[in-house]
Amino acid sequence: MDPLSTTASIVAVIQLSAKVVQYISTASGSTKERQRLRREIQACDDTLQQLKDESDDSETGKSWSNTVKALEAPGAPLGRLWAIMRSLETSLEPKDGLAKAFSILRWPFAEREVGKIIGSIEREKSLLQISLENNSRKLIQSIKERGEESARQLVELIEAVNKASKKQSDQLVQLKDGVDRLHERQITQEVDTERRAILDWLSPLGYAAMQNDYVNRKQPGTGQWLLDEPKYQSWMSGDKQTLFCPGIPGAGKTILTSIVVDDLCNRFLDDPNTAVAYIYCNFRRHEEQKVDDLLKSLLEQFVEHLATLPEFVRHLFVKHQKQRTTPTLGEIREGLTIVVQKHSRVFLAVDGLDECSAADRSRDRFLSEMFNLQRLTGLNIFATSRFIPEITKAFEGTPSVEIRASDGDVCLYLEGRMPQLPKFVSRKPDLQDEIKTSIIQAVDGMFLLAQLYVESLTGKSSTKAVRNALSRLKRGSDVYHLAYSDAMERILGQVRDHSELAQLVLSWIACAKRPLTTVELQHALAVEIGEPELDQDNLPDTDDLVTVCCGLVTVDDESGIIRLVHYTTQQYFERTWSKWFSGANDMIVKVCLTYLSFDTFPSGPCATQAAYEECLESYPFYDYAAQQWGHQ
Repeated sequence: MDPLSTTASIVAVIQLSAKVVQYISTASGSTKERQRLRREIQACDDTLQQLKDESDDSETGKSWSNTVKALEAPGAPLGRLWAIMRSLETSLEPKDGLAKAFSILRWPFAEREVGKIIGSIEREKSLLQISLENNSRKLIQSIKERGEESARQLVELIEAVNKASKKQSDQLVQLKDGVDRLHERQITQEVDTERRAILDWLSPLGYAAMQNDYVNRKQPGTGQWLLDEPKYQSWMSGDKQTLFCPGIPGAGKTILTSIVVDDLCNRFLDDPNTAVAYIYCNFRRHEEQKVDDLLKSLLEQFVEHLATLPEFVRHLFVKHQKQRTTPTLGEIREGLTIVVQKHSRVFLAVDGLDECSAADRSRDRFLSEMFNLQRLTGLNIFATSRFIPEITKAFEGTPSVEIRASDGDVCLYLEGRMPQLPKFVSRKPDLQDEIKTSIIQAVDGMFLLAQLYVESLTGKSSTKAVRNALSRLKRGSDVYHLAYSDAMERILGQVRDHSELAQLVLSWIACAKRPLTTVELQHALAVEIGEPELDQDNLPDTDDLVTVCCGLVTVDDESGIIRLVHYTTQQYFERTWSKWFSGANDMIVKVCLTYLSFDTFPSGPCATQAAYEECLESYPFYDYAAQQWGHQ
């Protein structure tokens, strides 16, 4: 195995150590020292074999994966063990020109050199024994603490072996170079680890997954009208520019924001001096989208664009980690100014300002901070919102483009959905044109309605049924309420099992205190009140959870979050609470308490963070049940 390319695998080290033991056994002289070294290598080999067996037998899981990655990282124990064994093999293997496969070699190492070799093996063996605990955090910390010293001692060891075997000097020099490179990689890895730790500390809000999910949902060509708009072109080309894009509910503001972000990222992909940051406000995330949280997210995104961490940000991290505090608004503001000024061009896109919490004036304060940063730097701001008077007033005097679902965008969407309609529709191009024309006329700039209306056709069994449904498409100011009511009627009209599952799914999503992932919801729905354990055969299929809800539910592929299709859907259920699931909160509490009472949790709350994370691997609903059951 090439020591310059990667560290050794468990199997490679086991195989190499076996060869070394064989060479030690065939050597002559210094019997006591040979026996000492052979015993140490065999003891290390036993640990490696145990580690291999654990890896083979363990279920696939994140915690074990992290442990293996830590062992195989540059400068980690497997790499150094491989280098030790390779240096011993080089010194002890039969030399060129010898006829016998295993010639008798006079033992080349003095007692002191054997002691160094054994010490080096013992240090790496102790790290392997830590790894058997499958505690990746403890392992990574131990590797980091011992890494530099172990690398130095390994270089000394190889130099000693080099002296003992002059004929193999060229190969040993290459090994030393390889160790040096491993050390350099370790330093680089530590820098990257520190950088990632600081970025994660700055903000846990991850908008990249949302961006990827939104932009992947659009049909090719969607939103081109906005990118071609002269006001957009002017905004993109200048500095300190603002473009405000208000729109009615369901007009497609979020998708168009993702299109703008995607356009900027692609346009300036090769320009290291241009940075793009974005925020997607969400009515379900008010508690984690206060003004400080939003500004820290921007700071994290702008720092990520830089090749090196600004010293101010590193100092901020060290200070607050030591004091176990969080940055003040003033510190965040100062950091943003410093970081933004390090770029020649900076873009910020904020979607859904109307969904940003107005409590404690968070929205007003965020707007104020955003505009203040623009005054101090060259920041360009793109923002969307419903027509909320206080928000539109804040953007008074700035260029504005109203967002509406264009006929062209709706047509592209409908064309993409045609294959999902009943088979007879695909055989009738005229009927497809009729569907597209009727829906485009009915939605009147509301993209969300196009989704709801095309969904209403999925269960039709004849051309006449489709045309009857098209003739009943709702129009008017109360159109969303009517569309959602129709969807609920379709849900109730399904077979009993599907109808009951849909009502459970909707009640959980609408009433949960935070967004749920699909696997969390699967576990919640699988709980049987009063049962002492979870029956894995009771877990529902994710696709079924979405299908039975008739277009009211969607899954974000990147984040795994299952959610209502739009915030107006949440508003509808808040208005019609008693009609659909008035007992939902009591049901959720019972499910949470049943889950927490499973026999698998006999000792109460998890004692350590590692135990908690291990618990979540098998019982992903545990976090929600433990944290939220008392808040329903």
